[in-house]
Amino acid sequence: MLFTSTGADVTGESYFTNSDFERYVLQKKNAVIYVFSPHMYLSVKGIAEYKKIALSHGFHFLLLRDPNASPQAPYKVKESYHVLASNKLVQLGATQHYPSFLVYTNSKIIGLFNPGYDSPEKFSERLKQLSKK
Repeated sequence: MLFTSTGADVTGESYFTNSDFERYVLQKKNAVIYVFSPHMYLSVKGIAEYKKIALSHGFHFLLLRDPNASPQAPYKVKESYHVLASNKLVQLGATQHYPSFLVYTNSKIIGLFNPGYDSPEKFSERLKQLSKK
């Protein structure tokens, strides 16, 4: 089930704000937040792979889109997502490179966003390591 965000615009896109982030962390104790750009192939390719791995490790998976992405982006996404509109997540490095992901456990953020695409095997291993911290 997609998290219900507090903001939307005239296009119907849902924006994920600071208050949404705070509520999400409290409601979903363990999660991976994945930020993608529909302009970058590997960013889109990683969505299904990372989601499957996150869920298999017992994490929720939140998908956020690059706030600067053009509606005419070349790669389409079938998954439901929100548009990143949280400056807290931006300050943690969400927009430095796409894709990027952040892990938190027991409602506690573990480090900063991890930039770039990793193979599914490497992501799974990183998720195991990060979840132990």
